[in-house]
Amino acid sequence: MSTTTSNLPASGSTPSVGSSTSDTGAAPSLELPCSESIASLLHPSSGNTVVLGVVALPTSDAMAFALQTDLSGERDPTARLFAKSGLEINAGAAFEIVVPDEVANRFSIGWGSPAKRTRHLVVRGCHAESSCAAHRGSAICESSSTWFAYPGGYWLQQVGCLPLLVRAGGQQQRILIGVGAPCPGQKPAQ
Repeated sequence: MSTTTSNLPASGSTPSVGSSTSDTGAAPSLELPCSESIASLLHPSSGNTVVLGVVALPTSDAMAFALQTDLSGERDPTARLFAKSGLEINAGAAFEIVVPDEVANRFSIGWGSPAKRTRHLVVRGCHAESSCAAHRGSAICESSSTWFAYPGGYWLQQVGCLPLLVRAGGQQQRILIGVGAPCPGQKPAQ
């Protein structure tokens, strides 16, 4: 895993929600609706890596096994398989998760309720008020929570060790996710 610092465009310069879908059926860019969280957490789940202090993901550095895949039911052959894996975000953090160009024609991501496929997920800073709005009166959100969880995962054409880019605060970090097949140092999916 490597960290690269660069001058990145502000999150506000990304395409808006509802951008047209590409040839692969995944939207070029989507914004995660904060209100679609399904849980609040005091800390990220064990087994996830906190990337740039803003998002917790099942990187190959943290996961002993690759994520398990199953048939997605999608008609799009580039999204033939799906690996369910939630997204955990730090309250108030603004960041982007990008599928690099070298795998964009066979790999997409998505979280929310329902999760929509994209190659570029934008999070504009989810706070308790917006993330917990749909859960008023339930125990899902607690006032002391600092992380929010969203359902979703990874769609792919074939299993592999796949890269993602996380961008936040003018920095970029490339991570690897073993999706159906292990990355170096991981074991195959159980």
